[in-house]
Amino acid sequence: MSALLSVSEELLPIERIKFREPLAPRTLTAQVYRATIGSKDYAVKLFLPYDIRCRDIDRVRLRAYNLSDDELEARFHPWRREMRVYQQIKYIKGPDRQFFPKYYGATRLSQKLCPRWGYDDTEDIPVIILELLDGKEIHNERYELQISNSTRQVAEELYNDDGIDAEYIHIYIHCMEKIDALHSGRAVHSDIKPDVFMNCASVMIDFSSSWSWEDGKDEPCLDPFRRRQGPTTFESRT
Repeated sequence: MSALLSVSEELLPIERIKFREPLAPRTLTAQVYRATIGSKDYAVKLFLPYDIRCRDIDRVRLRAYNLSDDELEARFHPWRREMRVYQQIKYIKGPDRQFFPKYYGATRLSQKLCPRWGYDDTEDIPVIILELLDGKEIHNERYELQISNSTRQVAEELYNDDGIDAEYIHIYIHCMEKIDALHSGRAVHSDIKPDVFMNCASVMIDFSSSWSWEDGKDEPCLDPFRRRQGPTTFESRT
């Protein structure tokens, strides 16, 4: 369950980072800022610590597995979850890779480098560094739309049987295309909502509630909110 902490060499030394304005409102777990490193701007997502109350709830829900504090943090901290998904996304090949922001790495930053918000003075802040999206739609003529048979069937039913406007069907298809691409990287988002689609539904973000499985290492995951199901594999979650 461990994940390597490192950033691209082009960002080093990371202490050059200069935070600018927030790019989105703060959520229960994180906030995204524009930050400059060297001469380039990035989207830097700062994460709150794995909340003690959440950890204790997860421990109680999964008490049958006797997980340590470190094991709980490694499995359920939103920073760890998002980091693992981006490490899986790099294995997605071809045009589908453009559906996700470029990932520059994850690390912990000294508080003196970061904006002030909600942290114990002794803790470094976990961050993920991503491509700064420009808001432009990336759909173009360079690739052929790839959707699953089930997505195609649902789209046809929504249009033919339910009379949903074609514009909304178009948005649905493109959103499902991103979800199918994510599944091809052996990851499950688990928190689909309009906010996770950016650039006119052409890019998918925010994997802090996600599950991912390394190819060839189908370690069952434990979900504190589905504890009665026991450990689940990638195939059973999708």
